[in-house]
Amino acid sequence: MRARQIGVRQLARKVGISPGHLSRVLREVGGRHATNELIERVRMALDLPEDYFVESRRCRVVATLEERPELIDQIEEIIDSPADVAS
Repeated sequence: MRARQIGVRQLARKVGISPGHLSRVLREVGGRHATNELIERVRMALDLPEDYFVESRRCRVVATLEERPELIDQIEEIIDSPADVAS
């Protein structure tokens, strides 16, 4: 937020939530985490690329796996294969 020169109050106003709620989410107070919807609204408010937040990328991967379950086998093969070790 510093790079965009916007404070919590301004960002909260842009995404339509209270500054207190945004502050708690940012600090993960009480185990609060941003919803995918809030992450998207923050991303848009800050004019960030779609893949800026890891949560957005994770949601895209999950959605793709739901659409193409055959990829799960390929991913498991990658996970199960020994890592390449430089000799």
